Amino acid sequence: MIDRTTFDLEPETLSESAYRTIEEMIVTLELPPATMTTEQRLCAQTGLGRTPVREALLRLSYGYLVRILPRRGILVRPIEVDYILMTIDIRQSVERLIIQRAARLADDLQRRHFRELAAMIGDAARTPDLRRFMRIDDAFNRLLAKAADHEVAARTFEPLHCVNRRAGFVYAGAKGAGLAETGREHVRIMTAVAEGDTTEAEAALDDLLATSTRIAHELGASQARSLAS
Repeated sequence: MIDRTTFDLEPETLSESAYRTIEEMIVTLELPPATMTTEQRLCAQTGLGRTPVREALLRLSYGYLVRILPRRGILVRPIEVDYILMTIDIRQSVERLIIQRAARLADDLQRRHFRELAAMIGDAARTPDLRRFMRIDDAFNRLLAKAADHEVAARTFEPLHCVNRRAGFVYAGAKGAGLAETGREHVRIMTAVAEGDTTEAEAALDDLLATSTRIAHELGASQARSLAS
């Protein structure tokens, strides 16, 4: 299991810890789609206080993973293919900017970390170890945002990935379907950023987003078949 703090340069706050923990619970379906929970229950599950959990839920509501319903609780949003496709549209622009900047601006330590993450995610994809893959992907996204040094893009970038990460987890399932393909694409992006090769990084991003679009359409078709049966 990847240590979440391995590639962080600052200590994690309680609010950040709550966000990472609850986001992973949603992405990995420990908190299933279209179910209700409460702040109190999440405090008990995470071992964290009410303030960091509340702050985490606000961030997750921006990421289209939860809906805060006053006096009723917290709804874990269903998997909505339309939202997945809309986030991919935005990622085309925002993530390209972040990858371009990270490839140009990353320091030597960050480039070393990108190479390490590439090796780790390739191994997780081959195993396959879906939960480890997701944690490495999360570490990669945070390292990208840090290396890019663009606060506005980073704040836009984060919630887009929440939606796509859950869709990827559902699609992969117990057998890790699609991990070999997305693993190769992640390795290409990480390696290209480490080498400062913006052209290759952008080409790999295009391939990854095309794969994400296909996965979203396949999930939509699966949902339609379930409703029809």
